[in-house]
Amino acid sequence: MPIDGSGEIQLSDIYNEFTGTHSSQEIQLSDYHDEGNAPASGEIQLAADFYGTSSAYDPPWQGNTGFFFGGQRYGNTNANPPHVVRNAVHQHSISSNANAWADAGDLNENRTRTKAGSNGTRIVVGGGVETTNGWQWTPHISMDYTSFASPASTWSDFGDFVAGDESGGVYWKAYPTVHSNGTVAVWTGGGGWNGDAIETITVSTTGNATDSGDMAYKGWNAAGSSGSTRAIYKKGGTWWSTEIEYFAFSSVTSWSDFGDMASSYKNGRHECIEDDTRAWFMGRYNSSGYSTSEIDYITVASTGDSSSWGDLRLNSGGTVPRSDCATMANGTRAVVHGGFSSNTGQTIGNITSTMHNFTLASTGNALDDFAQTIEALVEHGGASGT
Repeated sequence: MPIDGSGEIQLSDIYNEFTGTHSSQEIQLSDYHDEGNAPASGEIQLAADFYGTSSAYDPPWQGNTGFFFGGQRYGNTNANPPHVVRNAVHQHSISSNANAWADAGDLNENRTRTKAGSNGTRIVVGGGVETTNGWQWTPHISMDYTSFASPASTWSDFGDFVAGDESGGVYWKAYPTVHSNGTVAVWTGGGGWNGDAIETITVSTTGNATDSGDMAYKGWNAAGSSGSTRAIYKKGGTWWSTEIEYFAFSSVTSWSDFGDMASSYKNGRHECIEDDTRAWFMGRYNSSGYSTSEIDYITVASTGDSSSWGDLRLNSGGTVPRSDCATMANGTRAVVHGGFSSNTGQTIGNITSTMHNFTLASTGNALDDFAQTIEALVEHGGASGT
């Protein structure tokens, strides 16, 4: 269980969390160099070096460098501006509240309704759609990649998807779900509206995806999460489904029931964050098709229904409805950006640039104390690495 992220820390808290890593039964702070956020040598500070830390496995597909990519400005009637799809990539240090965003280059194509897989050093963005006239959608089956440490001004071509929902002779990969364990990325569902393909890539290489089979049902707008051995899939394309399923990376076509969403707000269009112990779901619709503020979570290694974590909130008070947002995390902290922010409808005026963050170590609300200069977007993607 991670050490609390606030309040007083005792040496016994560090001992209990990192048992077996010290040199003797006598508790000595020097035995915990290189644990938590402590340096390899020199002075250790209890709060600064151990708040919110855990001895749990550190997911290799995460890091403190976060990317938000693609997405769109949005209009849902002829009275609103048309869809304007982006290819820009924005970079930020997840642990920092500083108003400091860097240009991380551009995707080769404008993409919205797209996702990414990561191995911690490389990010691969694939699928999605764009529009050339504001209303007519053009699908993408290609993937782009770059490194987190030195992103290229123009990303490189990785390869193409080879299966999916065929519409008019063209394969679609819009609204896919991605699961990564640091070695492979498994893309599930997506499509025109009802894709069932499962495709796999090895993130460190390049080339076309491998057709790994099909899901038992068609799904899009789902939420995906990963542990080191297990992937989580919260159904989305089956409207109002509460169902959560899982599969092992060693057998991607063998799916089992995990549990159900405990929240009464059950629809897709949501996002998920994980730290290899838990997965958090947020940013979804209610039964009226409006955005909601709830955050639910599960323990990835077990099975069972989700539990309430908190809400997306304003520092000044009150909850904030959100859907079609993007997320990134560094194993300790999570960041949520953009999306529709109204419980009365989805229009261009209801898109936000607000960012929320919360600590993964303890339950609570996500607050909007994060500075931002990037534009308001919906249906964009997020990922992190080093």
